[in-house]
This record gives sequence, C-alpha cells and structure tokens, in this order.
Amino acid sequence: MKQTLFVTPTAKGRPRTSVRNGIAIVYTPAKTKRAEEEIQWLLRNSEYFNRGIPIEVELWMYLPKAKSCKKEYPTQKPDIDNLAKLTLDAINKILYHDDCQVVDLLLHKRFGKPRIELEVKELS
Repeated sequence: MKQTLFVTPTAKGRPRTSVRNGIAIVYTPAKTKRAEEEIQWLLRNSEYFNRGIPIEVELWMYLPKAKSCKKEYPTQKPDIDNLAKLTLDAINKILYHDDCQVVDLLLHKRFGKPRIELEVKELS
C-alpha cells in the first residue's frame, strides 16, 4: 500500500504534565494530537494488515525549505526519529493491529512540498 499524505510532517511532542488540585495529569500536546488525528483521517479507508503479519514501513517526509536556506538536506530540527514516531503512532490501529508488526523501517527526511509518502508492505 502506497499513499501520499499532504500534511506537514510534525515531530512527536513529549507528554506534558500539569498539577491540578494536587493531582498530576499527563497529557499529549495539542499540536501532536491534531497531527495524529489528521493522518488518521486521511488513512481512514486504507488497507489493514492483520495481526501477526510482519510488515515493512517506508516513510519519505518532506519539509518546507526556507528561501534563505542553502543546504541540500534538512539537517535541522525536527529529528527524523520524532517525525517517524508521530506517523507510526498515528497509523497504529489504522493500518495494522499493533506497531510490533513493524519489523523493517526505512526513513527519509528531505526538502520539498510538505507531505509524507508512506509505503506499507507485507513481508513473507
């Protein structure tokens, strides 16, 4: 299954903690939650890989390039692993039963029109 998601790749935000009435509450930052929900909505009718099937995921994450940037590759933040984490968390339970099914992961971070190109395939 190949899909291009026209969203700006977003890094997974760290869980936040606040204290209310002496009780610590842990929550996901709103930006992270919105980005995950957008990916899930775009993939709502996609193929589903059943439990126990090993799969490979390849992600090409394209970030916008500032006009003043002279670099060929995006070597600044966000980190590639945080970009991948948000995408993998978003597609968990949407494209596959559990992310433990992912046995191969290929990641690419490039400049270009903001989007995520996602390929998920079953390994035999």
